[in-house]
Amino acid sequence: MATYADLKTRIITETSRDDLADDLADILDQHVADACIEYSDMRFWFNQSIQAVATVAGTITVALPAPMRIIDRLAGPYADLTPVTLDDYPDYGDFAADATGLPSRYTYINGQLRFDITPDAVYNMTAYGLLQIDPPAVDADDNVWTNEARALIIARTKMTLARDVFRDQDGVVLAQAGVQDNLTKLQRETQRRLRTRSAAQLVRPNGQPVRRAYLDRL
Repeated sequence: MATYADLKTRIITETSRDDLADDLADILDQHVADACIEYSDMRFWFNQSIQAVATVAGTITVALPAPMRIIDRLAGPYADLTPVTLDDYPDYGDFAADATGLPSRYTYINGQLRFDITPDAVYNMTAYGLLQIDPPAVDADDNVWTNEARALIIARTKMTLARDVFRDQDGVVLAQAGVQDNLTKLQRETQRRLRTRSAAQLVRPNGQPVRRAYLDRL
């Protein structure tokens, strides 16, 4: 498994900028983190996630299940709950906090899921979506950003360094080509795996891979 140190070494080598290992080390860390954040909301074959959600009797909200970043589908005990966006929220009026029962709709507010009615019992639900995978922080870290998405993160980091730090327009153009090439490869592989319903790669909270076939439920 490639580590964060391996990723940074490759960036330093390919840019021929030894100062990224000392004077500009903090700048390099920030640009790598920004590159990871840039693609955190994009669906790839390696960041699919399933998390359990349990309602609390008498409480109309529940925390977004950690470490999930985006929920695509929330499956209740008998049927999926209908998502209501914040833009649509006024159309439903104020969710009926005084009504109780099994919720059928939900919206996302301030890191919480808010239901249309207050659960009258503990209901076990399952959330499907994208996992929150933090950027690597120390040299020994290894996760999907330093492995499956390594080439993309390297290319994006080289591009933003050339644009924002080195003011190297030629470097920006070359790095942008690398970004697009590696993004296309990841998207093509993601489409292939989704299309064939092959085993998706789930990741644990620490970003390590876990194999499990579940795409038919998405």
